[in-house]
Amino acid sequence: MNNKYINSFIFLLLIISLAVINFNQEDELNDIEVGNETLEDVIKSTSSTSTSSTSTSSTSTSSTSTSSTSTSSTSTSSTSTSSTSTSSTSTSSTSTSSTSTSSTSTSSTSTSSTSSTTIFAGPYSEYAGFEGSNQAALDELSTQLPKLMLQIIETNNIKIINGCHQYGASLNNRCPYGVWDSSGTSPDGTKDADWSLSIWISNRAFSAGVAYDVLLHESLHAFSYSTRNCQKNSTTNYRKDAREFFGGEEYLVDALVLYYGGTYNHYRTIGDLDSNEQSYLEDYINTCTA
Repeated sequence: MNNKYINSFIFLLLIISLAVINFNQEDELNDIEVGNETLEDVIKSTSSTSTSSTSTSSTSTSSTSTSSTSTSSTSTSSTSTSSTSTSSTSTSSTSTSSTSTSSTSTSSTSTSSTSSTTIFAGPYSEYAGFEGSNQAALDELSTQLPKLMLQIIETNNIKIINGCHQYGASLNNRCPYGVWDSSGTSPDGTKDADWSLSIWISNRAFSAGVAYDVLLHESLHAFSYSTRNCQKNSTTNYRKDAREFFGGEEYLVDALVLYYGGTYNHYRTIGDLDSNEQSYLEDYINTCTA
């Protein structure tokens, strides 16, 4: 009879152990889900460091006692998980099962470091070839242009864009440092894109350390364009005359760069302006901006 009680008790212990193990497994699953949620927060936010710690502790204790009376004078039986004592007139069987499970995690730490470059958020972001990582720097550089160039840019609502002009890139097989685009030329060469009257300065110009000089050069193309209807006299267009004097539009603009204190010349190779060139540009500028 005692063996029957002992077997029943051992079976009960097995059931309790399985329940405890299952409880602990559910706790571990919950910890993993919390960790994933924390990771998602790090990705979405701009915070550089995130720390998460989780601890779980669980304890289960079960005790069962059974007493019975037997006609045997003395009987003693013991197992690893229960104890039974018997006197001459009675037999008392008492068993206690104690199970303790502790699961602790205290050092779950994740660190995420993110560095980002501010990208211009505005209408230019939709333009083919827009780069944007140097747009803020370009905006700052544009404030350093000569006063006359700033007036022309404001009056004509000229856009200053950090980007690789796609049609210019197709002509040169690489991204040009800068482009002045008066007509709004699309990548396929068609006109009237949204960026008509625009100056493009690429990231290549910034990487080469010539962004301001290229910006000055392209803004002086804009100045030249603004004088397209300026007359030197009743029979002579001043812009056309200036191009002929210096040898073409690019040479005229390189001369204007030197006139305004710039040092970057891509086309002109004869050095500083001579007095005759200086005088010519003075008259040209004064006449066409009066």
